[in-house]
Amino acid sequence: MSVTLECRTRTEKTNPRALRRQGLIPANLYGHKGAESVSLVVPQKEAIRVLRSASVNNTLIQLTVSDLNWSGRVLIR
Repeated sequence: MSVTLECRTRTEKTNPRALRRQGLIPANLYGHKGAESVSLVVPQKEAIRVLRSASVNNTLIQLTVSDLNWSGRVLIR
């Protein structure tokens, strides 16, 4: 299954409740083999679209972080 999600990084001081009021969902990208985790912001409509088509803990999706110029396959948890 091929599902793509675009998101951007967020600062640590950003209030998650304020983000949700703006239609954004706070998220974390955990690193592999000791890499640091990155705090992200995902648009709510895109997140709902992805969660309807992908099953949690089972589907790899393509994630693009525009602020970091990073793209890779991730597992939703």
